[in-house]
Amino acid sequence: MFSEDACSHCGRPATVYLTEIGNFQVRKIPFCAACAVQNFSAAPAAFSFAIPPMRPFADSAAHHLQSKLANAEFRLRAAIAAEAYEEAALWRDEIRRLSAVLPPR
Repeated sequence: MFSEDACSHCGRPATVYLTEIGNFQVRKIPFCAACAVQNFSAAPAAFSFAIPPMRPFADSAAHHLQSKLANAEFRLRAAIAAEAYEEAALWRDEIRRLSAVLPPR
C-alpha cells in the first residue's frame, strides 16, 4: 500500500489527485504527473460516467443569483431615491460582486 502522497500506480510523489464520488463517499486517488498523463489524457471520455449531471443544480444556482441581483438592483434604486448614498454604495458593490459570478445576460 502506498502512502497518501505517493502515486497509487508507481509510488512516486503524487502531484495530481483524482476525486471519485460515489455511494455518498468521496475518495481521493493520488497520481504522479507521468501516470496521470498516461492514464487520463488518452481517453478522458472513459471517466465521463463518474461525473453526475450538474445542470439542474447549475440552473438553480444561476436562478438564485439572478434573483439576488434583481433584489440588489431594486434596493440600489430605492437607496438612491432616499438619498442614502452610503447604503447605495454597498448595494452597488454587491451588484458588482454578483455580476462577476453570473454569466452575461
